[in-house]
Amino acid sequence: MKISYEFFPPKTEEQRAQLDRTVSALKARQPAFGSVTFGAGGSTLSYTAETVLRLAEFHGINSVPHLSCMGGTREEIRELQQRLKITCVYVTHDREEAMAVSDKIIVMNKGVIAASA
Repeated sequence: MKISYEFFPPKTEEQRAQLDRTVSALKARQPAFGSVTFGAGGSTLSYTAETVLRLAEFHGINSVPHLSCMGGTREEIRELQQRLKITCVYVTHDREEAMAVSDKIIVMNKGVIAASA
């Protein structure tokens, strides 16, 4: 069975050391990947990228940011995308809201692309 872990990005050196100890222990389970949460309202935006990179470079765990696109400006989200070389998928019921943080929208219907803008 493949597993993954989601981590909360540390804000202090003490929290970073705890994360390193935790990840070292969890590596024995051979996770398929890790994700790093974005924090409520984007409260950990600046720490998310650092943590994704640390998990990959220091611990050897492929990781992705779990971005809510809330609390960060379009420019901040784009900078994070470029820094981590990722593409964001934004799921919402509100086209205007999606366009505020996205360059392109793809509408899916039963797993098939129904429209794009």
